[in-house]
Amino acid sequence: MARKVAPKREAPPGEPIPFRRYVRYFLGLGTWGFGGPIATVGYMQRDLVERRGWLGREGVPMGVARGQIMAGALAAQVVMWMGSF
Repeated sequence: MARKVAPKREAPPGEPIPFRRYVRYFLGLGTWGFGGPIATVGYMQRDLVERRGWLGREGVPMGVARGQIMAGALAAQVVMWMGSF
C-alpha cells in the first residue's frame, strides 16, 4: 500500500525553482533511472509532483496521453509537456 507523502517545496510558493535544480534532477534521472519510459515518467510524477511539489498534478496524465500518440521517446515528450506548465 502506497503512503501519501506531503510535497516538500524547496522554494516558497510563487517563487520559481532555479533552473540548475531541474538540470540536476534530470541528469540524475537520466543517469540512475531505469525501467523504460513508463517507469521514468512514473519517477518524474512521484518526484516532481508528489514529493517536491514543483509541478501541478493536472498536467501529468494529459502529458502521458499526448506523449504516447506522438512520435519520439515518451519520457522526453512528457518532460516537454510538463515544461509548459
